[in-house]
Amino acid sequence: MEFIRYRFLMVLFFVVLNLNANIDGIRIQTIEAKKYGTVHIPLKDKRIKVSNSMFNLGYMKASSATKMLLKDDEYYVVVLEDKYSKGKLHMIIKGKDFKSIPHNIGVLTEISFLLCENFLGKNYNSQKIEETLDEIARKVIKTKGFVLDNKYEINYSDILLYTDGSTVVYKSHREDIKRLEKKIKKGTLTKKDAFEFVYEQKKHSYSIAKNKKRKLKPLYRIVVFLHIPKNEKFGSEIIRLKQLRKGSSPVENFEVLSENIPFRIKKNGSVIISSILKEDSYSFEAVAHTKDGKSNKINFTIVIDSVEEKQFLK
Repeated sequence: MEFIRYRFLMVLFFVVLNLNANIDGIRIQTIEAKKYGTVHIPLKDKRIKVSNSMFNLGYMKASSATKMLLKDDEYYVVVLEDKYSKGKLHMIIKGKDFKSIPHNIGVLTEISFLLCENFLGKNYNSQKIEETLDEIARKVIKTKGFVLDNKYEINYSDILLYTDGSTVVYKSHREDIKRLEKKIKKGTLTKKDAFEFVYEQKKHSYSIAKNKKRKLKPLYRIVVFLHIPKNEKFGSEIIRLKQLRKGSSPVENFEVLSENIPFRIKKNGSVIISSILKEDSYSFEAVAHTKDGKSNKINFTIVIDSVEEKQFLK
């Protein structure tokens, strides 16, 4: 019996050692945040056999097998490593977001991890993690590009959805990301680097009053994704568009850039039902018109559910 147990321990040790050795492809570990740094066996451990580095994976989604292991209100740490880098990439994510939000693990998630590391493991504090992650997002993200769960304020989901080169981050941060990526590859990125990146950049402010002569077009969220019930009444407001920037002149009207769409948009940004909902979903674009030009395009995806109450993407 003792011999069998000894052989089992030897095999287990060999497997763990092998996973940490020369990695063929990319290794992905998922670890409960409250256990991070205190146990050696992760909740989930797998490899992707690809030739890309961990910085070029793009959007990832949790597999069905992983989703079954996740608790909605618990935080998890995802760890990526490959044979091309001495350092690793980390992401902190809540279970319910892990299940529903496509995520891009990169420099911003690594920065967030470093600044939350003190609240993991034996010092686990989910409230502090949530507050810190949202604060980091507000310091780094200047423009919200995606609306999830009908939440318009900037929050940590904007970091999860960030892709390199995107202009949703402040310019000074954007210029610094490639430098920090090199540090991660060398394994030299520190908490001090992370703190300076988030909190010691130049202050960003923008005032239309200082640019009266410049014609500014209004700016809206890029993506609106929501569910509405099939029996919603004509004339009902399903969402009201909020502006990220008002522009130098008021909105005169909205234009829906598709035909036979059962929705119209009022001058104040209120999206209402204007005819019978015949399809299961609708995808279309719209723009706001001002005397200084059109706004950015707003991409709508509206799913029609046979339910009694409004639901939003979760």
